[in-house]
Amino acid sequence: ASNLTFALGKLPELPFPEASFDVAIALGVMEGLRDPDLLVAEARRVLKTDGIFIVSAPDKQALSNRRARGLYAGEFRELLGRRFGHVKLYRQGAVSGAAIFKDPGGLTRSSVKSVSSGAAEPEFGDGAPDTSLILAVCSGVELPVDESSYLLLDRDRRLLDECEDCREDTELLKAEIQQMQETEVKTFHETVAAYETENARLRRRLDDIERSRVYRLLGTYRRLRDGLDTLVGRVRRG
Repeated sequence: ASNLTFALGKLPELPFPEASFDVAIALGVMEGLRDPDLLVAEARRVLKTDGIFIVSAPDKQALSNRRARGLYAGEFRELLGRRFGHVKLYRQGAVSGAAIFKDPGGLTRSSVKSVSSGAAEPEFGDGAPDTSLILAVCSGVELPVDESSYLLLDRDRRLLDECEDCREDTELLKAEIQQMQETEVKTFHETVAAYETENARLRRRLDDIERSRVYRLLGTYRRLRDGLDTLVGRVRRG
């Protein structure tokens, strides 16, 4: 588009003058910064007075690794409230796509309207997704009251599938594990076959030795020797 430009910058500094934008969006960004407050300050600087800042952060209450970078809902609201006069928090969870709903006040689960993926004629029902992100809409002016929940669609109006990448990774990992197992089984069978081949070779060699003339002569010699030893023993005892 003629009004679309691309600029490369180094966060948290933004290469734009003050009051440049109506909307700023930072999704999946804040958790990678050492000082998230600097990003919030920069967003406030480049936004117009009535501009809107949409930002997300991992919900620390839902993170299994407490050392991972994230924010509790109260921390997130306080951080944004230092720069913006009005902050609304939402939570995002996976239902059949990405469900966005009003923050229920510290809970990680909430009833939302959801729809099964791939339905030709979707029928919405209540669901209770596990949330992983806190989403905030901030502005210097009062925001309209909206308690609705949303189910995000892609540009073709299809349901998003947040687990698709995970499923592909899982299938790839399963294929790698299966290949490793097949390789191990093949190596085991090859080792067993090698031992069996060597055992058969040694058995044939032993049979050849036992059938040879030298072996028979040596057998006669051993018997004569044993008899002589027995006779000498008797003489000595007598």
